[in-house]
Amino acid sequence: SLADRLMAEGQAEEAEAQLREAAEALQTPEAWFALANLRRQAEEPELARDAVERALELAPGDPEELRFVLADLLAELGELEEAERLAGELTEPAYRDIVRGRILLERGEPAEALEALGSGIQAWPNNAAARLLAAEAALDLGDTERSMIELREATRLSAEDNNAALLLGRLYLARGDADSATTLLRRHVDAQGVTGAEAHLLLASAEAQRGRLDRARKWLEELREQEAFEGRAVAELARLELRASGARAAIQILEESGLDLTDPRHEPAARQWIALLLAAGEVERARAWAAEVAESDAPALQALRGDLLLELGEEVAARTVFVASL
Repeated sequence: SLADRLMAEGQAEEAEAQLREAAEALQTPEAWFALANLRRQAEEPELARDAVERALELAPGDPEELRFVLADLLAELGELEEAERLAGELTEPAYRDIVRGRILLERGEPAEALEALGSGIQAWPNNAAARLLAAEAALDLGDTERSMIELREATRLSAEDNNAALLLGRLYLARGDADSATTLLRRHVDAQGVTGAEAHLLLASAEAQRGRLDRARKWLEELREQEAFEGRAVAELARLELRASGARAAIQILEESGLDLTDPRHEPAARQWIALLLAAGEVERARAWAAEVAESDAPALQALRGDLLLELGEEVAARTVFVASL
């Protein structure tokens, strides 16, 4: 329960530490499986695999649920032959179909993947992860309607699933349905808090699409309070200002933000600032920034410097910078 609460508050490392301590102390398959689920939720499939394998070692009778999860993780990690071997040993058709669907999707066969996943979902309709995979397969096939149906079900079944909610929000926005995007993403943020930048950025885009720039700014200011996302938030605030009042006002937002635009953490803001300077004809100020970061060992800043040199027609110098960045 404590680990769940920590995850909901965005403290993934602390949550993982709680469950790891419990698993190591209890040495039960249930404890290791709980740790595996948390690690997968935190998008650490390799660590999740280790925990599932430990659960299997401790579990009596080689339970099929654990073997299904391991096969699914192996497919996610790209170990497709081993995943296929394990899937062939599963007796539950839903388990077998879902793993097979993921394998086919990883192999670039979305039509076959969607067929297998559809069969698995029919037998196991409340599997949110399988529905997300089906949505991805449908998108690969250009079937947006099917994708959105699967995503709506996935978000209903698993409110904490960031990937499903964010993908559905992007699809709503691409359709111009900012009202549905706002409703979905607000519900998601209320349930999850700040787990990344994307939900707030999409909410700001949705509010801007509806002409509600003040509300868009509110979402970006809320995101800005998170130090890790401050650069992205300020960059988006500048884009809003560009739309509302023009380039000079947008440049002012960036320059009065208090951000160090030579700090790699703030690269999104620096990138927006450089673009605005070039659009305003202030090339020498952009060159001065490039000179200031020339000795930086931050790949993100060097990549931006290379883009600037390329924009200025200095292709040889840009190539050198890109090679150094790589």
